[in-house]
Amino acid sequence: MHRLEEMSSPALDALDRERTVALLTVSPLEEHGPTCPSAWTRSPLATSPRRSPSGWWLAAPAGRSILLPTLHLGSFTFETVGTISVRQRVVRDVMVDYGEALARSGFRFILVANGHGGPGHLTALDEAAAIVSAATAS
Repeated sequence: MHRLEEMSSPALDALDRERTVALLTVSPLEEHGPTCPSAWTRSPLATSPRRSPSGWWLAAPAGRSILLPTLHLGSFTFETVGTISVRQRVVRDVMVDYGEALARSGFRFILVANGHGGPGHLTALDEAAAIVSAATAS
């Protein structure tokens, strides 16, 4: 698996982006009790997808996946110290911008991994996926 922030421009250019899965993890920094770090429930997937129970990486042949840095972004969160929440439309708009930027760069398969269940947050992700899919359909 490649990590976007560790790749040079020539290495990115060498990727077969039409066949490479781009993984983007999005979840807020959210407090989950006195013993858990704010990003604990969100970051393990981003830092080590192979530990994820979903097994998403099995669908991508070796060298055909790229992991983007986690977006600590979310709406409909707990209102506690240590939690950062943004408006639902901000989640949608940022995800549209990321999706369209990846599509302009030649990526055709974008997998959004989400670790947050806030209803407005999920709606924002669904809306963004629909917008990007419609804008990039050929």
